[in-house]
Amino acid sequence: VVAVRDTGYGIPPEHLPHIFEKFYRVKDSRLRHIHGTGLGLSLVKASAKAHGGYVTVDSEPEVGSVFTLYLPLYPDVPGQNAHAIRRLDLSEYI
Repeated sequence: VVAVRDTGYGIPPEHLPHIFEKFYRVKDSRLRHIHGTGLGLSLVKASAKAHGGYVTVDSEPEVGSVFTLYLPLYPDVPGQNAHAIRRLDLSEYI
């Protein structure tokens, strides 16, 4: 488990279900100076899933956010051992 906490703007509750979607960005006039494509969190989610894990977020506006990444100690893939190599397909991001 890896958790990252910030004390930034926080994410309004209505946006939380969407922040792991490709190209999703919260529309807020205070955030115009922050540039990005909206791909970062979707890449985190895809990477976590490829490793048999998942990512969550807890956020409160004007307080900040906590992103938590959960990865298994051993992959739970039938027919593969713990040292098998898995390929992460990111072609949909190109």
